[in-house]
Amino acid sequence: MSQALGPSHDAARFRAHNHVAVALVIMAVLALGARLLLVQVLRGDRYEKYAAIERVTKVRAQAPRGIMQSSDGTVLARNIESHRLEVLTNRVTPARIPQIINTLRALLDLTDSEVAHVSQELSKEVDPRKRRPLVVRRDLVSTHCPYDSSPLHLVDPHSYGFCSACGRYLEPVPERKTCPFDQRRLVPVDGGKAWHCNSCDRDFSNAKVCPYDGHEVAHGQHILQCPLCQRTFNDEVAVLRANLHHLPEGRVMAEVQREYPLRFLASHVLGYMGYVLEQERTGQVLPWGPPRFGLNDRVGRTGLERSLDNILRGVDGEQVLVRKGGSEEQAKDLDDLVAALKPQPAIAGPTLILTLDSELQRAAKTAMKDVYSGAVAVVDVHTGAIRALYSKPSFDPNTMSGKRTPGSKSTPDGAAYAPLINKALHAFPPASTYKIVTAVAGLEEGDVRIDTAMTC
Repeated sequence: MSQALGPSHDAARFRAHNHVAVALVIMAVLALGARLLLVQVLRGDRYEKYAAIERVTKVRAQAPRGIMQSSDGTVLARNIESHRLEVLTNRVTPARIPQIINTLRALLDLTDSEVAHVSQELSKEVDPRKRRPLVVRRDLVSTHCPYDSSPLHLVDPHSYGFCSACGRYLEPVPERKTCPFDQRRLVPVDGGKAWHCNSCDRDFSNAKVCPYDGHEVAHGQHILQCPLCQRTFNDEVAVLRANLHHLPEGRVMAEVQREYPLRFLASHVLGYMGYVLEQERTGQVLPWGPPRFGLNDRVGRTGLERSLDNILRGVDGEQVLVRKGGSEEQAKDLDDLVAALKPQPAIAGPTLILTLDSELQRAAKTAMKDVYSGAVAVVDVHTGAIRALYSKPSFDPNTMSGKRTPGSKSTPDGAAYAPLINKALHAFPPASTYKIVTAVAGLEEGDVRIDTAMTC
């Protein structure tokens, strides 16, 4: 008698299952091999490029501000490229702070107060995810003079001194003791140990200590010179970009800065720019919408810059930065990485052509050369267009807009004859000219006579 211990063994069925399993394994191996061939051979260069990208960051790209021109085509307000140095504080570790400070001192002429500020900001205990970039310096010198925007020329090395306590640059003392720019006589400082030009606010000294505070002066060399003001510089932007591998937490960002080529000629009409205030940045029309202004934005403060600010601003875009090998650079082509990360170009503000005539504006300024205070308005009687509008005294809108060195100052509101007031449009106390009105009123009322004398 036979006894069955389990289901009968079917050899044909076992072979069929075995063949199916082998086929599935072969197909899986072929699929993996094909994928490996695609990644490593056919698209190896592409994925190698993506593998080098450590981080992708999207930042707002500010739109270039619209240009303003006179009716004869003269540029009254334009944009120039400016650069700033930032330190990405979310990448800074406490152990790196001393090395970062030493690197910044070696690459830039920083004052003691600037170094203390950077050290204090980097040492703050803040959530790394909420840290904002620290702006070390704005308006870095590049290829144009920071005082008059003239293109800088390459020259033989010029020696200079820098006082880190007061931030003054000390140029070598000229033999004739006259300013190399305007040839004015220099004024002695500290008994003749140094010399100062009251016109362009430049200092000249050959001493090893600063004549103003007795601090030791650091000496260096400049290789760029402005053909107009004769000041010397170094290309700070090129120096920083060439040494960013020593400062992986830093980056050089380009921004647009406003410039007024005619300076004092039409300053009241054009107005000037200023950095956005905290209440302006946080004051949103829609609280849930994106911020209207960024931390480094400039807005119009007076004149046409203020009244036409919304038109001149243009439409901001987005800039994509990729981090490769410890340095951060602008992304130019991301291929098919992510469609949402493609850079969005900014739309520049429109060019505004004003009714002002630059020649008539110059004529109005020349006509008032012997007048301390006053205004001129020239109107086309046929169309009502304003052809000239000049107020004296005037001011330099470049200085008011922040294009200046740390030692220069803005025009104060309380300066003589109120240079910030546009006397062609705003009421201004008439002073002694109103005495005629009061004198006639007194004569008509019989309170005074022709020969009446008063002590005042």
